[in-house]
Amino acid sequence: MTKMRKYRFILLLLGMFFTLSLRAHIDSALGTVNVSGEWLYHFLSVDQPNFIIDSTDVDEPIGSRVANDQGWHSGYRVSCTYNFCDSLNSFTARWTHFPSLSEHNSHSGSLLMPIVTFPVDSGDGESGIATIRDTFNSAFVDLL
Repeated sequence: MTKMRKYRFILLLLGMFFTLSLRAHIDSALGTVNVSGEWLYHFLSVDQPNFIIDSTDVDEPIGSRVANDQGWHSGYRVSCTYNFCDSLNSFTARWTHFPSLSEHNSHSGSLLMPIVTFPVDSGDGESGIATIRDTFNSAFVDLL
């Protein structure tokens, strides 16, 4: 196992057991309100999965795909739960946000072929450096 994979594996194990969160609980005659805030550190599944093939054939994209791997990013979650006074029903709203995610990846080679355009107008393999940059925001709303 490479050093980076060991590091990610350890972070995954820690993430399964530890959560950094703040919680508040308010009781009233009409019901109970629970509010929490959490700091998150996740590996997102939103990705540019493959952006180039480092080909071994001049006319066909035969070779390994070079991935634009997304890294680990920090975000937050705010949750609010209202338990009605009968305690059998509740309403939960959660807002999860990973602001300003940015990734950059480059790969150099002599026969680089983009896979977005293949098989139409892919042309011969290009020599040089292929670069991809992703910048996006990720937000989720859950209503239960």
